[in-house]
Amino acid sequence: MHIFYSKTKQSLYMGMELAALEQRRAKTRALKQSMMQELLTGRTRLI
Repeated sequence: MHIFYSKTKQSLYMGMELAALEQRRAKTRALKQSMMQELLTGRTRLI
C-alpha cells in the first residue's frame, strides 16, 4: 500500500524532522562543551 502526501505535507514533515535534528544537535553540542569545560577546569579527572 502506497501513501501519497501532498508536497505541503511532505515539506511540513521534513521541516519538523529537520527541526528535531537541529535541536538534538544543539543539545549534543552543549553537552560536549560542558564536558570539555569540566575537564579543562580540573573538576573532573580522567584516570
